[in-house]
Amino acid sequence: MQNPSVLVHLLNFKITMLGKVSKPGPITIPTEKITILEAIGLAGDISDYGKKEEVIILRPTDSTIEHGTIDLSSKKVFESPYYFLRQNDVVLVNPNKYGARLGEQVFNQRLGLAFSVINMLILLYGIFSAN
Repeated sequence: MQNPSVLVHLLNFKITMLGKVSKPGPITIPTEKITILEAIGLAGDISDYGKKEEVIILRPTDSTIEHGTIDLSSKKVFESPYYFLRQNDVVLVNPNKYGARLGEQVFNQRLGLAFSVINMLILLYGIFSAN
């Protein structure tokens, strides 16, 4: 054979979306290429509490994990080396200041509820143990 060639196609391409997106989790893509914008679209978009200016891409290499940041609100998003995702990339959308506050508010509400339940149990114990 003279000048043999081999053509390889990926049948399943997997990335993982984490953080403040509507549907976090692994995404299997039937094509060979996907952009960061398409991946975010498949994950149901970034929520109102996600930081679009600082999306982190974790890219496993042979010996380490490469770490990059992309600003989706910038015109330079198309020039980024992370615009096209690769097999096994992890995309992390961090919370913005409102998302971080929302988490604190939920924690504070649950803590307040827990203290109310404990107070009520102590009160009921005091009432029924006095008789």
